[in-house]
Amino acid sequence: MNTSITIIKIVVIFIVTIGVIETKICPHGKAGEEIDWTKLAKKKKTFYDVIDIPTPTTPFDCYNWKNIRVTDDGFISEVHKYIEGMPGESTMNARYVYTGNGTYSLSSKNDFSFLKKGQTATNTMMPSSDEQFQYFLNQMLQLKFYFFTDYETYLAAAACIPGSVFGWVKFTKQNPGGKIIAKVWDKFSEYGELPRITWKTKCVRRKYLQKGN
Repeated sequence: MNTSITIIKIVVIFIVTIGVIETKICPHGKAGEEIDWTKLAKKKKTFYDVIDIPTPTTPFDCYNWKNIRVTDDGFISEVHKYIEGMPGESTMNARYVYTGNGTYSLSSKNDFSFLKKGQTATNTMMPSSDEQFQYFLNQMLQLKFYFFTDYETYLAAAACIPGSVFGWVKFTKQNPGGKIIAKVWDKFSEYGELPRITWKTKCVRRKYLQKGN
């Protein structure tokens, strides 16, 4: 299979937070909500990786967000990566910069090397060669993410590409209840979206051993 086609498929099913929503938001640019990152940072919440949209063909790692803090041009969050079947974690300070209209992009100044840790693990899906990995990063850096939150129970993101929207949803509870999930569904419904939700069972059931998880 052509390498470019293979990596495009990887990008399509793996974007940080990760998923697809049948697009109605993107053509009209109506999804940009101004998040009060100072307010969110003061909450000192941990956001657990719970939902992907749609079902990936290969199990993905778990990415939890902690210690969100405001910068002059956006925000930074600690991203804690947990690989299925492997102990411990990898951590990255993910910087997002404001790009206007309520959207944010990953900063090219981020150190993405943590993503490569464990990329040869059995159940992880990361580009295996340096060339593929760089292509993957280039695609990620071009994306503009919309964020949604109620500041208490969830943090969701969606990024547009032609014909599609990618996103993820994280919750302050590792195993959130139906009422909380319904709040996220209602938020996407406000924009005419009907997301096909995938429950990340292995992340929800994972026993985090690190202090503070």
